[in-house]
Amino acid sequence: PQAWRGCRLRLFTVALLEDNSERLRRLLEAVARRRALPAQVHVVELHDGAVSDYTYERTLMMEQRSQMLRQLRRAQVTSSPAPRDVIAQPP
Repeated sequence: PQAWRGCRLRLFTVALLEDNSERLRRLLEAVARRRALPAQVHVVELHDGAVSDYTYERTLMMEQRSQMLRQLRRAQVTSSPAPRDVIAQPP
């Protein structure tokens, strides 16, 4: 752990030219902030043929998972049950 102290963390993500690179950068910065990671974020834009199908598919799956988790959290907040009165029964 001590060996990495003072080192800079750089995060890279791959995007297609038609993707919203600025949005991807902000999203990755937000993830790093939530994890308390001081990181530099870089978006590498490549042509369609340069990005493998596997990499692109994995990125889409991660984004879908993140979106689903946000929806679940919102659903939990809105559907939390109201407090109930507890009536003690005599023994």
